[in-house]
Amino acid sequence: MNEEYAPDYCLKQTLILGCGSIFRGDDGVGSQVAKYLLENHVFPETVKVLDAGSAVGEILFDIALSYDKPEKIVLVDAMDRGLPAGTISVLQLNNLPKTEINHFSIHQGPSSCLLREFESLGINVVLIAVQPESLPEYLTIGLSLPVQRAFDDICRMILDQVSSDAINKYPQS
Repeated sequence: MNEEYAPDYCLKQTLILGCGSIFRGDDGVGSQVAKYLLENHVFPETVKVLDAGSAVGEILFDIALSYDKPEKIVLVDAMDRGLPAGTISVLQLNNLPKTEINHFSIHQGPSSCLLREFESLGINVVLIAVQPESLPEYLTIGLSLPVQRAFDDICRMILDQVSSDAINKYPQS
């Protein structure tokens, strides 16, 4: 990918991706977090927040093909790990399943392989996973009560990631 055609998110120091479909209940938590952050916070020019929705695979491919890449990628997504609903986990990529499926999700084969490749290139990948109450197969809009209760903590974790970057990059005198 030619640098002049690279999406601006490839040129940012930190990229925050809210993942999931808002039409599948708790699966949309990442998208809703990104939307909330964009509407309620101002980020430094070095940070890009995106509601990736279910297009995370395309965004990761853009990054893979771009000469310039973010130094840090923070992803927020619902992931069924058999925990109590609303539980927030920061996961290591080597703990993700390696199964291949037909669509892209950060915790499925094609996308998780790209994320692992990014780590091998020195990109800091942070995965914030939220345990859904359920992931319905039919159209369901809105988050369950346990995931709603976790919402503020998820946002705070992301803001802490951005703040720690600013502190690390620009030490206080």
